Amino acid sequence: MTNLQARILIALLYFPALLLSVFDETAFALVVSLLLATSWYEYLQFHKDPNSPRDALSEWLIIFLGTLPALVQAVGRSPTLGFAAILLALQIHIIRGMFRRKTFEDILTELKPLAFGFVYLTVLFCCLLGVRTHPGGREAIWFLLFVIGASDSLAYFFGRAWGRKPFFQHLSPKKTVEGFWGGMLGSMACGLGFYYLFGWLEYHVPSLVECLLLSLVIGISGVFGDLFESMLKRRFHVKDSGVLLGAHGGILDRFDAVIFAAVPLYFYVVFRGGFQ
Repeated sequence: MTNLQARILIALLYFPALLLSVFDETAFALVVSLLLATSWYEYLQFHKDPNSPRDALSEWLIIFLGTLPALVQAVGRSPTLGFAAILLALQIHIIRGMFRRKTFEDILTELKPLAFGFVYLTVLFCCLLGVRTHPGGREAIWFLLFVIGASDSLAYFFGRAWGRKPFFQHLSPKKTVEGFWGGMLGSMACGLGFYYLFGWLEYHVPSLVECLLLSLVIGISGVFGDLFESMLKRRFHVKDSGVLLGAHGGILDRFDAVIFAAVPLYFYVVFRGGFQ
C-alpha cells in the first residue's frame, strides 16, 4: 500500500466518525477529550520518556489535568472548573518549590513546558468546544473540518504535481508556494460548496461573502498551525508527533491546523454570531 493510499484509508476511517460526533455536544466533548489526552501524551514524549514509576505517574497526572476542562464539559459542567483545577495545581507546584528552597529560575524552568502545553493544547482544543456550545456551533465545526480537510488535500496534490518554490523551508522542507495556493483554492472552493449545499439542506450558514472570507482565514490559520507544529517538532528533533494514525502520524500531526484555525472561528461565532 502506498503512502497516499494509507492516508486516504485512515481518513475514511476517522473523519466520518468525527463529523458524526458533532451532532451531539456530549459526544463531541468526549471525542475532543480523547484527542486532547492523546495530544498531551504525544507532547510530553517530545521532552523525554518517563524513567521511573514516579515519572510515569506525574506524566499521567499532567495528561489528566490538561484534559480536565474538556472532561468537565463532557459531564455538563463549565470548563472553567477544569481550568481552575489547573491553576490550583500550578500554585501547589510553586509552593512545593518554595518549601524545597528552589529558586525562581528553577521553578520557571520546570513550569515553562507545562504552561506552554496548557495554552497550546488545552486552550486551543477547548476553543473547539466553545464553538460547539454556541448556536450554530454544529455547522461551524463542520465548516472548519471540511475547509481544513480540503485545504490539506489540495495543498498535498498541488505540491506533489507542481511544487517548485519552497515555502518556509526552514520549518517544513516539503512545503511549497504552489502547494500553499492550492490549499487556499481548496479552502475557498469548500467554502463555496458548503454555502450552497448546506444552505440547500436548510442548515444555518453565513452569507456567501462571509463563507468565502472565513474559509480563507481558516485555510491560512491552518497552514500556520501546521508550520508551528513543524517548528515544535524541529525543536525536539522528531519526525512525527506519534504513530496512532499511521501515514498521518499522530493526533497532533492531524489536528495542528484544526486547533489553530479554531481560534479565529471562535471569535467569529461568538462576536459575529456566525452560523446562527
